Amino acid sequence: MKSSGRLLAILVPLWSIAIAAGFWGLLKYAATPGRAAAATSQWPAAADQHGVHRGAGITLLMIVHPQCPCSSSSMSNLQQLLASHPATACYVLFETSSILTPELCRNSSLWKTAAHTPHITPLVDVAHLGTREFAAKTSGQVLAYDAAGALRFRGGITASRDHDGPCEGQSALQSLLDGGDANPCETPVYGCALPMEDQP
Repeated sequence: MKSSGRLLAILVPLWSIAIAAGFWGLLKYAATPGRAAAATSQWPAAADQHGVHRGAGITLLMIVHPQCPCSSSSMSNLQQLLASHPATACYVLFETSSILTPELCRNSSLWKTAAHTPHITPLVDVAHLGTREFAAKTSGQVLAYDAAGALRFRGGITASRDHDGPCEGQSALQSLLDGGDANPCETPVYGCALPMEDQP
């Protein structure tokens, strides 16, 4: 019995340390942004050739990995923005790869959410506009271009991975849609890396 008690005295602190380390790792991961987009300052002409067109006002794009669990919060915050600005042109580009086929994209929960949200046009991005022309690296990347094709905002619209609710990026985009400026005009993006294996 004494040996069992000694073993427990050793194992319990070790177990507590392991749990604390795991919890800290999760918190650190949630608060670590992905790679930012290197989007060009002007709307790329190739976008129009693949069915992504600028609107008369601000045009929003969100580029997502169809299986990214973090991007459900980005989609939720995008829905809130569009609810108060229904005239905004908005596209959600679902990136594909040799593994992420168009069928898998359309069967994902993110696609179904986008497809059932008024004012969002979901597209399976077989041309890789999101990662090539708009240079997105991380799922949940949002870009906002004005009617003249100038980039006005790029970044994420969540405070961390899988975090619903107001944040700096969402507030900046709200200001832009309200007719002001996005301040800041660039924010961190929290999400999974986008599939890029089919790119040269």
